[in-house]
Amino acid sequence: MKDEVIELKNIVSDDGMYAVHLMSNAELTVEALRKYDAPADAKVEINKEAGVYHLRATWLLCGALEINCEVWPAPRVFVVWNLALCDSVKGAMYEAANKYEDVFGERSQYAFVHKMPRGVENGAEVGDLMLFEAEWMVRKCVAVR
Repeated sequence: MKDEVIELKNIVSDDGMYAVHLMSNAELTVEALRKYDAPADAKVEINKEAGVYHLRATWLLCGALEINCEVWPAPRVFVVWNLALCDSVKGAMYEAANKYEDVFGERSQYAFVHKMPRGVENGAEVGDLMLFEAEWMVRKCVAVR
């Protein structure tokens, strides 16, 4: 049998956690997560069940993510940052904007959250970004584009 890696799960949960579950006949290592851009602090479990190796990993979302909304003609790519990685929404926006510029070579203009912070109006300028509430947005995260 070929020693291929089978992806059983590759999801972003509604609360901003990334989860991957891989399976293979060959022993798996954290190197298998490279294509998922998993951070060094990802929680990783590797075990053997019924003669097959499994790698399960989870981490807080902090990178490029393709988001599909039913009203868009095609998915769009954003940089999404879990709010738990920063002290504030503004801090998460700043981190996401820097990552966006690193990845795409241009500055982002817009930021999106599932629910606006208390006291902030929809469309408010935060730094050099316009912040909007969006029901399609992953909870507990901010996305920039």
